[in-house]
Amino acid sequence: MPTLLAFVSLLGGKPSDTLEKKHPSREKESTDYDALQMMSINKQRPVNVHGVRLVEVTNRTSTVMKVSEADEYSLSDPVLNAFKVLGQLYNLAVSGEVAVVPAVLYADTLVTKAEEESSDLLLLPWSETGSMSESQTVSTESVRNKLASDTYSDFIARALKTAQCPVAVFINKGFTGSLKQKPSTMDRRMSTLSVRSQRDRVTTVTNTGRSHHIFLPFFGGADGRLAVRLALQVAEHPEVTATIVHFRGRNDSIGSDAGSVVAEQIIVTPKKAQTPPIHHDDDAAFFASVQRSLPVELETRVVFDGAATAAPLSHAIALAQEELGQDPKNGGDLVLLGRHSTLVDNAATGKGCLGVATEMVLESGIKASVLVVQARS
Repeated sequence: MPTLLAFVSLLGGKPSDTLEKKHPSREKESTDYDALQMMSINKQRPVNVHGVRLVEVTNRTSTVMKVSEADEYSLSDPVLNAFKVLGQLYNLAVSGEVAVVPAVLYADTLVTKAEEESSDLLLLPWSETGSMSESQTVSTESVRNKLASDTYSDFIARALKTAQCPVAVFINKGFTGSLKQKPSTMDRRMSTLSVRSQRDRVTTVTNTGRSHHIFLPFFGGADGRLAVRLALQVAEHPEVTATIVHFRGRNDSIGSDAGSVVAEQIIVTPKKAQTPPIHHDDDAAFFASVQRSLPVELETRVVFDGAATAAPLSHAIALAQEELGQDPKNGGDLVLLGRHSTLVDNAATGKGCLGVATEMVLESGIKASVLVVQARS
């Protein structure tokens, strides 16, 4: 939860200057104080976040708490209250509720709520253990194998299939310093007492920065374009940098003289039969337009590049491994990419719900969290 909110806070762009608080007895001395304070609040919280905590209906919960009491439970739920407090610390306008539903309806519940809220983005975290239920203990083994969970994969796949708004799935791998390895402090010793020694015990203090670096391999398609727009929005935050690379096939032509080639490169993606064919030059035009319209304040933090290659996905992973994880003291790096693209999907096959490119990025062992996005259905 803290990791997810830390990422969402980056969507708000540059934090605005806060208004200095005055003593209550002197607030009335400034006639414009209330108006200035309201303007400050509005500027600080440009992102509205509505969280939904899912609680499974079981025989035990049905006897203790009825579904009709969910509204009252939302007021006292400790997890939801912690979510709201953390949201305030990150300068987010946060609201939330508890939904008591069967586990098979988790995805439908979130999709329906996103429609009711007219959400611009449905953000789904991949749980740290790959489990749909709350776990009091998190083992190294469960974290390592969290992506192998069929149950959680089905949940994500259902949400991606039915959502009417853009969807993003966040896989945490050390964002904001979480999940980092701790040094072992246990030594085998001879002792006359079965008491744990405190003499050599080390207290680990989190010492991570707040900066983040994003690597975005752009393979084209609607999902890829959404990823580029999202990356530029996050890059508005002064502590975020980004590298955006447009990968295209070696035979792809870019420019006004590419008309004769493009006609032979129309590919119908099997993902959605109703979507029109996509021309590769559309992606090139989009990428060039984004470069030209980059705000001046982002020019020192965002770098664009391009590569024509016969193996775009392998090339992208190689570049990501070179660029990410170079600063172990920052707040964690991020790979941001679209779920589907004709360039990658036609070159390889995958069984997972996150797309071929995401699967290979996760399997490569890149030292970065992953955010995969899907455009509006």
